[in-house]
Amino acid sequence: MIKISKIIIMAFIVITVFSCNKIPNHAKYIPKNALGVFAIDMDKLSKKLIWNVLTGSEIFDEMQKDIKNEESKKAMKDFSNIGIDPATTLYIFYTGNMKDENHPCLLAGMKDVSKFESFLSKNYPAITVVDNKEFKSCLIESKFILSWNKEAAIATMINNRFSYETDSTGAEIVVPDMVNEEKDKNYLKELFALNSTNAITSNDNFKKLQNDGHDFSLWVNYEELYKQNKDLNTAELKAFIKDDYFRDAALATGFDFEKGAVDMEMDYYFSKELAAIYKKYSNENMDEKLVNSIPSKDIDLLVAYNLKPKMIEDFLKEFKLDGLANLGLVAVGTSMETILSAFKGDMVFALTDMKLKTKDTTQNPDIYVSDMPDFNLTYAMNVNQLSSLQSLLDKGVSQSLLVKNGNTYSMPYSDEGALMFDKDKLVFSNQKTTAQAFMENKGNAKEGLPADVWKNIVNNPITMYANIKKMMSVIPMEATSEIEKQLLADLQSMFTYAQIYGGKMKGNANHLEGNLYFSNKEENAMIQLINLGIKMKKEQDSRNKNIIADTLAV
Repeated sequence: MIKISKIIIMAFIVITVFSCNKIPNHAKYIPKNALGVFAIDMDKLSKKLIWNVLTGSEIFDEMQKDIKNEESKKAMKDFSNIGIDPATTLYIFYTGNMKDENHPCLLAGMKDVSKFESFLSKNYPAITVVDNKEFKSCLIESKFILSWNKEAAIATMINNRFSYETDSTGAEIVVPDMVNEEKDKNYLKELFALNSTNAITSNDNFKKLQNDGHDFSLWVNYEELYKQNKDLNTAELKAFIKDDYFRDAALATGFDFEKGAVDMEMDYYFSKELAAIYKKYSNENMDEKLVNSIPSKDIDLLVAYNLKPKMIEDFLKEFKLDGLANLGLVAVGTSMETILSAFKGDMVFALTDMKLKTKDTTQNPDIYVSDMPDFNLTYAMNVNQLSSLQSLLDKGVSQSLLVKNGNTYSMPYSDEGALMFDKDKLVFSNQKTTAQAFMENKGNAKEGLPADVWKNIVNNPITMYANIKKMMSVIPMEATSEIEKQLLADLQSMFTYAQIYGGKMKGNANHLEGNLYFSNKEENAMIQLINLGIKMKKEQDSRNKNIIADTLAV
């Protein structure tokens, strides 16, 4: 009985471990120094029927227009037809310095290598397959090199360069295509020879992103961007920036398309030194009283941020820029201490009460008048030391940057807008009445925001909100046909609102989440976007036909 129990426990552990390890085996062919990796989970897209909708659309036909072989087009719709695993995770990765050395690659998992080779020999009889022992390769349509083994297939564009190579004097060197092609072949040999140390699967942060199991994910390696870009490695920059500041720095973002929403998770990984600074000051939430003081229920755009001034000071010290910053501030009559002590760190920016601009029929048509919507702008901060704030405002008045009118400040030569403050807060608005209402605590912003947005505002240091439906309705967009008018109506009614929130540290990462919500809650967000794209393509095709007809008529 005990023996059976041990077997069950061991089986459970094995199942748990392997079920958590979602990284496909073929990911080991991505080098650790890849600048960026974009992943598409084909299994998840298929289960959500997204892939079926996309491959059956006119958009997909447009994507295939440059592919000459018809069987290749069919294979793109169903990978299993050519031996590629239909449940594979597709990886698009990029390595190089974005100048004379760059390699964009597409990587997929292999399921049946004999089927794959049969497809190639049947549909591309003129190709020459080269056996490189560890993998096979061939040149397809003089555009890209295809390489594969029993585990994976990699396609990389050939002769793809952002610019020419240069000599020691900076003069351009034209490199023959044959030389570039040979470089690409050698690069592929390196990919198939990667070991567990120099493959991207050795990066724990990348592994976490893949294990999270998103529909789409994006990995950007800032450490390698810094290392491989010579423009960032100048002696002048190295005087302030240490290589250690970029060690392990990366961006990991995942997107999931659900019914009526697109969900996003993002982690920005700091280096150890910078993470320690950010972690000290990122635990406090936004002051909800400051946000609620916005005197409007019609919130169109809002950014709330708790940014501690002490953190800015510590970052400047780490970069050895504090002395230089102080020197510059002293030259204009203030100091770093005065600025940083004036505010607590809570800030809110909002655009409210957006409305279409009323056209003035008496306006001279030869004079340009912007047709952007009218709105109220509010920017506010919590005050820390009133004496420091007063000192800054007095300096602004003495240098003619501000004009003082009693207890109100304004910009020179401007009849609109006002800056007001007391011992607790400071506010600037493009409307004096809005600033006055803010100072009198006549705000009711909470009532104008979705409940989940308000919850995120009061529980995080960073929150951003956009009422997309409202903003789309007041931004002027003119239609030239009934089809275009209907298309604009569909676009304007598609989204409700978007939000991004977070800002607290998880390990060495600044964590953010976000959502884009659709009006239609019953259909997958990606399918809705695909259907909109199909309508847009049809409208464009119709317009092109009319242009051709008009040209022929002339």
